Amino acid sequence: MNEIQSKVLIVKPKISMLGNTGTDEEITEDVHDREHMDTHAGRYVKNLYPAAYLRPIQKIAREARRFHKTQTVCSSFGDILPTVLFTAYQTRVNAFIDLFNDAAQVIHDQYDDIMAEARRIHNGQFKAEFYPEKEHVREQFRFTLFTAPMPRSSDVVLDYLAEEKLIELRSQLEGEATRAGVMAGQQVMGRVLSRVSKICETLTDPEAVFRDSLIDNLREVLDIAPALNIAGNPDVSRLITECRDKLLKAPDTLREASAVRELTAAHAKNIALRFGQMGGRKLAA
Repeated sequence: MNEIQSKVLIVKPKISMLGNTGTDEEITEDVHDREHMDTHAGRYVKNLYPAAYLRPIQKIAREARRFHKTQTVCSSFGDILPTVLFTAYQTRVNAFIDLFNDAAQVIHDQYDDIMAEARRIHNGQFKAEFYPEKEHVREQFRFTLFTAPMPRSSDVVLDYLAEEKLIELRSQLEGEATRAGVMAGQQVMGRVLSRVSKICETLTDPEAVFRDSLIDNLREVLDIAPALNIAGNPDVSRLITECRDKLLKAPDTLREASAVRELTAAHAKNIALRFGQMGGRKLAA
């Protein structure tokens, strides 16, 4: 039995928000008639709400999705999360959900002001039918977290299916689980190497000015990489070790000591060249 299933969960943040676009058929028809355009030339799509009112909740949703991507790897089953990270992941997502719900409530409470501004920006082309009534606004905003175990072949029990087909489906399921482990290693290696390449490109330019985040971003990826390496790919483990040993230098030292900067740049280039083929990422010569 493939042991990957005991190490991961399938996770998916589900976020829905008030739609901010609507196709105005009246304006579309007017433009087509005035400009003598074909009916298939296009459609006029409105931004329904003033952007400033939706910007805070949109930012929360973006940050939640960005965090989710850093903690998971993609597979044919969906995004998978190592179980060792689940408690911290769930805590952080729940915090995002609380922020999201608070922001959604603010939108509900400000809805009269939002509608007044929408009428102003659309002038005589405001159409009330594009907008929900205030009592239905809050229900337009939902943020939930879906979680499920990765299925095992033994879970496949289907009535009215020939045994040969069941065996085939179970084999396919195990194959997909194995492939998920391989893909996870490749994705982790790609994430690390993208940071390594950035370090190489920056440090080889003597005039480049960089923030501490150049090194901090690599450190963050390296901190989570062992957990995401769910199949225990030894190449990924070696990459992590080399990066920690050779590249995690103090940013101030890299700025002030040219010899350390040059040596770290050389290490970064060497690591990127040697591991790049494995991770599907090549460093430009």
